Amino acid sequence: MGAGAPQWLISSFTDAMIELGATAPVDRLIQEAHALVEEWSDERLALHNLHHLINVLTRIDELSATAHDPDVLRVAAWYRGATLNRCIAVKLKGIDPQATVNECVANTAEHLESLGVSEDVTNRIGELIGYLAKHRAPRDDVDAQVLVDADLALLAGSPQEYKKYREKLRNELADLEDTPFLKARRALITKLLSYDPLYQSPLGSTWEDAARSNLEVELAKIDSALCQCGDNNDDLDDTDDSDDAPEEDLTTTGTIVLKRRHLKKNVATVETPADELTMTGTLPKIVIPAVPATPEDDETTSSLESAIEAMDLPANPA
Repeated sequence: MGAGAPQWLISSFTDAMIELGATAPVDRLIQEAHALVEEWSDERLALHNLHHLINVLTRIDELSATAHDPDVLRVAAWYRGATLNRCIAVKLKGIDPQATVNECVANTAEHLESLGVSEDVTNRIGELIGYLAKHRAPRDDVDAQVLVDADLALLAGSPQEYKKYREKLRNELADLEDTPFLKARRALITKLLSYDPLYQSPLGSTWEDAARSNLEVELAKIDSALCQCGDNNDDLDDTDDSDDAPEEDLTTTGTIVLKRRHLKKNVATVETPADELTMTGTLPKIVIPAVPATPEDDETTSSLESAIEAMDLPANPA
């Protein structure tokens, strides 16, 4: 799949890395992009696959007007990769999810350092990956809010898109028994609904109502399914409290002080091969036509998936 990835996707990674000051040769950056594509194309990933990466990068572009360092966010999204995509399974199997996050951050740091990215930028990307795992950003960190909102944007899809999202998530975690999966899923949905607002970035707020509606419908379905299984919802283990990002840096009046990170970047000295990076690294504008509301059981292909397929991206990355 790495070799078949669209050129603009590979270019978007290499361009972002050059903007971050990566000093490795462009050929090496291209090689790294293809390696990451392979990770995102793991056949076990029914949901958190290359389609999801493209969706997140697209949403970052939509929200980037309020971000200070959008290229840092793009690279963090790339390196989140397959390592963090099965955290729910890791947790249910008795492995500390934070250990998985730490492994991802350490692996990312090793790769970034080998590509000539500064320690300051590397540490920032590791921090952002941690927020992705928590599904929450600090109230004073707009860039982190943009990244987390971009990752959670799929919650605000149309009813038919959200149904496909649920099905893909279940398929990705098919090795889990129904009851443990439903309980863990319920715990996460309950936590997400407790956030006010759910989307923290200035532009992400437009997704709030749709996402809450989808989550509430799913929560009702889960409660019904658990009741049929004879499980008492009061016994559910909501163990995600430690995942909240710190909400600090408030003034005595409660006003949020927004911070901008001034990252120290290395000076990139790479030259761009004429035949390799002829396209801009900015994701092409995907125009998503309005989709009329349809019954939840409607199997019509989503407009976003149609747009992605129009770019000759395989429907099922392998």
